[in-house]
Amino acid sequence: MVTKSHLCIIFVAYIIVKANCMNKKQKISVITAVVIVLLTIIIWQIYGGEIFTKSQVLVEKKDPLFGFTDKQWVDKFIWGLDLSLLISGISVFIAGVLFFVFRDKKSKTNGTNSSKELS
Repeated sequence: MVTKSHLCIIFVAYIIVKANCMNKKQKISVITAVVIVLLTIIIWQIYGGEIFTKSQVLVEKKDPLFGFTDKQWVDKFIWGLDLSLLISGISVFIAGVLFFVFRDKKSKTNGTNSSKELS
């Protein structure tokens, strides 16, 4: 299910990619981070949109002979929002560092060559 927030993230990524202020490596790092964030949100929704990640679930089992219910813990992994936010935060942080590392290096001499001026 695509919501308004998903469309907003896709639209922002599209504008960032179309902007001429980034080189190819920076665009790849930003696109990768946006895709990872979207995938974690989609996976979180597929698992039911739980807030906290769970490794066990409490299940009620009914005894067919006597009719009483018994509660048992069953090992089952459920993806939570906390795991999605952790993965998204790490990917955005790494993309930010890569965005800074992959920036174009500008000349600090403003186009003049200091070795020519000395001779």
